[in-house]
Amino acid sequence: MSTVIFHALPIPELDVSEALRYAGCKEDGQMLALAHSCYDMLKKSVAPKVSYLTSPLLVKGCTCSFLDQSLQSHRLAEHLGKSKSILLMALTLGIGADRLLARFSVEPSRAVMLQAVATAMLEQVCDSFMEQYQAQHGVTLTSRFSPGYGDLPIDTQTLIFKLLDPKRIGLCLTDSLIMTPSKSVTAFAGINQGEHTPHCTNKCDGCTLSCQFRR
Repeated sequence: MSTVIFHALPIPELDVSEALRYAGCKEDGQMLALAHSCYDMLKKSVAPKVSYLTSPLLVKGCTCSFLDQSLQSHRLAEHLGKSKSILLMALTLGIGADRLLARFSVEPSRAVMLQAVATAMLEQVCDSFMEQYQAQHGVTLTSRFSPGYGDLPIDTQTLIFKLLDPKRIGLCLTDSLIMTPSKSVTAFAGINQGEHTPHCTNKCDGCTLSCQFRR
């Protein structure tokens, strides 16, 4: 079994354009002020953490094999097909974000913006962790691929939680396969040798879903 690594992550600066995109708002003075106010509140409440491991990977047909486990998924196999190793990760902003969202659920405009800023912050935390990993190890990572994408079943979460033990970073999985805290991500990424480059120019390129947030 590969060693699971746990550690805290820095809180990123506000990406206001992404926050407003998630909120579905135009960039005007009022919305900018609200976004910055929500960010200041979240910055005092969140505690980003990661649990991750790496393993050799064998992709054959639609089967991805690692750590004595095999996953059947055409899309995941296509995504990881050129990689010889795999990175499994679980990241969370922590329970403080959920508590803040619950506290302001009765204030519609602030609740929407808090959700948007927290979502943008989580994406930034994931991206920053992957960039840091690339730089430290001199590799290139594929974009993230999570349970529920394409034909990868959502119940793949149970395998990720078994391997990563993310309870140690405060992340749990309910019987209905919902992660708590809600502002959390689990994912796979392929590891490729060579000088690292930005791991994804557009995360929507690797997603088959149609949604209002597609770039």
